[in-house]
Amino acid sequence: MVDEGLISRSPAARVGLPRTVAKPKREKEVETWTVDEVEALLEATSWHRWAIAFRLNVLYGLRRSELLALKWDDFDDEAGTLRIDESLVAVRFGASWSNAKNERSRRTIPLDDETLRVLTRRRAEQAAERLAAGSEWEDNDLIIATRQGGLVLPRSYDRALERFVQRAELPRLTSHGLRHTAATHMVQQSKDLGELRAIADILGHSPEMLMNTYAHALPNSQLAVVERIGRRG
Repeated sequence: MVDEGLISRSPAARVGLPRTVAKPKREKEVETWTVDEVEALLEATSWHRWAIAFRLNVLYGLRRSELLALKWDDFDDEAGTLRIDESLVAVRFGASWSNAKNERSRRTIPLDDETLRVLTRRRAEQAAERLAAGSEWEDNDLIIATRQGGLVLPRSYDRALERFVQRAELPRLTSHGLRHTAATHMVQQSKDLGELRAIADILGHSPEMLMNTYAHALPNSQLAVVERIGRRG
C-alpha cells in the first residue's frame, strides 16, 4: 500500500524485531578420543549387555548400522572371525534392514582374544535372557538385542552410548566418532602399506579412501622418509 500511495508508512515499521531466543549451549563433539579415553569407555561399559557393541565400535570401527545387524550366524568362534554383510539403518519410524552398501562393506574380520571372550560371555548372557523371556522371546539370532531378543533401534544405541560417555566424564562423541577414533588409532600404529591395506579391509574402506581421510594420522611420514634418505648407503 505504501508503494501505491494509499498510506504513508507501513504499520509493520512500528513492530519490533523478535528477540533472539537463547539456545542452550551444546558441548562441541571432539574428533577423536585418546587411548586413555578409549580405555575409560571400555571400562565403563564392560559390565553392560551391549559391551561387545561398544568394543567393536571403538576398537574395530564398525558402523552403528553394522553392529545392530550382527547375528550369531556371523560369528565363527573356531576361526575367531566376524562377518559383516548386513545393516540396520534408522528410518523415520524405526529401523530398516539392508544389505551392506557395497562390496568392500561386506567383509570378514579377525578378532583379538579379549573381544572373543566378550562375545562368548554375551552368548551365555543371552541364553539366560532367552530362558527368562520364555514365550515372549523373539528368535532373530541377533547379537545385540533387547532382553526379549528384539531389534535394538539406532536411537536406543545412541542414547545408551551418550549415557556412558557422560557417566565416564568423557568428551562428547557419537558412534560415528567412535568409528573415526578406531580408524585414526589403527592408522597411527600402522608400520607399512600392508597394514594400511588391512586397516582399510577391517573398516570396509578402499585404501584410497582410507589415505584421503586419515593421512593426517601419519604426521611424521615425511620426516621418516627424509631420515631414510639420509641413511642411504
